[in-house]
Amino acid sequence: MDTAQKYNFNPYQFTGPDWWLRDFHRRHVSYFSGCKRVLDLGAGRGLFLEELRDAAIEGIGVEGYLPSCEEGRAKRLRYYHSDIFAFFSSPEGQLQSHQCDGVYCAHVIEHMQPEQLFELFRCIRRYCASGVRVRMITNNPADIDVLGHVFWGDLTHQRLYPGVLLEAMAKSQGFTSTISKPFHGLRLGKRDMLRRVWDRPFWGKHKWVPNLLLDCS
Repeated sequence: MDTAQKYNFNPYQFTGPDWWLRDFHRRHVSYFSGCKRVLDLGAGRGLFLEELRDAAIEGIGVEGYLPSCEEGRAKRLRYYHSDIFAFFSSPEGQLQSHQCDGVYCAHVIEHMQPEQLFELFRCIRRYCASGVRVRMITNNPADIDVLGHVFWGDLTHQRLYPGVLLEAMAKSQGFTSTISKPFHGLRLGKRDMLRRVWDRPFWGKHKWVPNLLLDCS
């Protein structure tokens, strides 16, 4: 039993509404245009997999939380109920990975220690299709709201990774093309747009960019 279960605490209570999450994930589908099959690591309830399906791209989800897998399967999405590393170490997982030329991993790596992240890069390079296209998304440590609030809202977060560090880690495991950049992730309403303009002289590039994207191949 983990800490949340022991103390009857809902660790997902701070997750945004579905329309928010769908809009977030939908923005990353085009990156995988032309891919035959995309592996979604930490697929949750399958919101990104649904967006892939709407774009006629085949997707496979890997998720360790059984209720999320069951919800995804109920929507006729393809799932493996497994820890990410157990999936890559299994014969079936390796077989499926070899057919995946795209990997999506959104807000997962902040739950990992450095050795685990090195291993994740290694597994993707070793078991996925040659020339695999990877997109990872994590919390942006340069954003003041992430540092002061967002990151600490999840009991299972381990650490933050700056973009330059992620690029170097990916290259150390054989990826030759890497790029990282901060972004907000959602369309802003008029009120938030005004707040963003107001905040710019005070915070510069250190607010309104809570997400960090890493693309590598």
